[in-house]
Amino acid sequence: MVRRRVRQRGLPFMSLISFRRQARTPWLPLRVSSSALALLFLTPFLFTTARSQVAPADEPIHLLFVGDMMHHKAQDKLAGQHKEGRVAGYLGMWEPVGPRIQAADLAVANLECPITGGPISHYPRFNGPPEYLQALRSVGFDVLTLANNHAMDKGLEGFGATFGNVVGAGMLPAGDGRPVRVIVKGRTVSILSVTMLANQGANWKVPEGRVGPYLVRYRLADERAGLVKRVREMALDSDLVVVSFHWGIEYVRDPPRWIRAWARELAEAGADVIIGHHPHVAGPIEWITREDGKQTLVAYSLGNFSSGMIRGSEPLGYILELRVSADGRLNPEVRMIWTAADSDNKRWRSFRTVMVDDLEADCAERAERLRTRTAGPENGPLMSRTGAAPHECQRYRNGLVPFKKFRPGTIADPVITP
Repeated sequence: MVRRRVRQRGLPFMSLISFRRQARTPWLPLRVSSSALALLFLTPFLFTTARSQVAPADEPIHLLFVGDMMHHKAQDKLAGQHKEGRVAGYLGMWEPVGPRIQAADLAVANLECPITGGPISHYPRFNGPPEYLQALRSVGFDVLTLANNHAMDKGLEGFGATFGNVVGAGMLPAGDGRPVRVIVKGRTVSILSVTMLANQGANWKVPEGRVGPYLVRYRLADERAGLVKRVREMALDSDLVVVSFHWGIEYVRDPPRWIRAWARELAEAGADVIIGHHPHVAGPIEWITREDGKQTLVAYSLGNFSSGMIRGSEPLGYILELRVSADGRLNPEVRMIWTAADSDNKRWRSFRTVMVDDLEADCAERAERLRTRTAGPENGPLMSRTGAAPHECQRYRNGLVPFKKFRPGTIADPVITP
């Protein structure tokens, strides 16, 4: 068990939090008082977590990023049907990818669903159950980014409640405009969560004196300048600067030129890694060579990690693993994932995030069985590695067809101009 301490600049914010990285415990018993939540929003501070275990100075740090964590009706129904309860139901959806998440020193996901503790609701205004957070913590996530277009589905109060509930579940929330600073093996990783849109309208802003999602629109020069300033400030005292950006156009795989230009702007400001989400489909990943000769890794969209969006290419997403050496070199690895779903029209039998490598192996094995006429019926037993239904093989092949301008799961060579 790794123990980390959460502190506020100058003042102790919260006592010890226990992070269980390997054991899938269903719940971390941590309660956040109303006075602590008041400090959370009224005092300007950065979270800091420090590992009590000292690592060798030359040991690389291992970071992991995934895209959108949605909570649609199908996920809700499947988790609710689990005989061991909702937490076990959610964990079952992520079981095939759990070991990768738990192996990282720091795992980050985008939570695109308020979790206020109130009644559960689905699209278009989400509100998930607390068990969803418990499962996310148990599977190994450490930081949840909250700045996205669904952050305000339950209003400013819902945003604040979600922020506090993430802390109460033993994770760090990002998304109110303040960077989250995490000390990993002696090195400082700073994460800023930003959204370019809110469902409240093109001209909506967080009311003065209130706390809400950090909203920055490309068309507003003052907001863009403020974001650049924050990134530059983060770069002054961080070993790695990560910008988690909810941007782009839904269901559009290749980012428009202005998104690429924005990525260039953030890279020149000092962002080392830019993690994109919102399109709900996987986008290109590339290096940007900065004027100072350094390189920034940009993943324009990691797609969905867990959702009820199972049409076309929507089930395809990425796990981006990043190893950072002692001298700051980035060594990324992209793993494709697929949301496999199966129902007999009365009960969900399978709804899980699986590794594409495992799915391809399952499908190759099934094709061989069909060739040798030893396979069962097309809708027979679930496949052995992934637990996916056989029809997922054709769905996966169909999902790859729309990709024309780039090859999913690859990292493009450095570019000088966006």
